[in-house]
Amino acid sequence: MEQDGETRGRGPAPALLVRHMEKIAATLPRNRFGVRDLSRMTMRFSQRMISLLLGHEGGCGQA
Repeated sequence: MEQDGETRGRGPAPALLVRHMEKIAATLPRNRFGVRDLSRMTMRFSQRMISLLLGHEGGCGQA
């Protein structure tokens, strides 16, 4: 699908910091969907931190 030399998007996303996660968490609804979203965000954040500590550049489960 992507052609050689084609640029998509706006480049890499800036780092998500704990203070950003706190702001996001404060806006989540207080129901099962908010709990789901918070758990997904927290899990992905922790997976990324572990992969960085172990020296895996692509993250967990990525090539």
